[in-house]
Amino acid sequence: MPGMNRNDVETSLRLKNLQFSSRCCYGDDRSYADLVKIGTEEPPWFCNEVNVYVVFQFVSSSPNLSLTPNPTDMLKRLALQEQPEVCL
Repeated sequence: MPGMNRNDVETSLRLKNLQFSSRCCYGDDRSYADLVKIGTEEPPWFCNEVNVYVVFQFVSSSPNLSLTPNPTDMLKRLALQEQPEVCL
């Protein structure tokens, strides 16, 4: 899948009825990302839950940081991310 454009990835997710959220400024290289929740893990005592996401990380040659798909947004990599939620 790396090398696919963002619009094609998001269309594929929608066709599979997968909900996702889009974020800008993801990671050290300030790229774009779509996150798909795939499950939860046992939280530590100081959090209510830990969600697990598949992260679709995109790069764009456009200097415009927008959550609107751009033809230049290309899938760079896939990753798993654990995200603690509602922590003290």
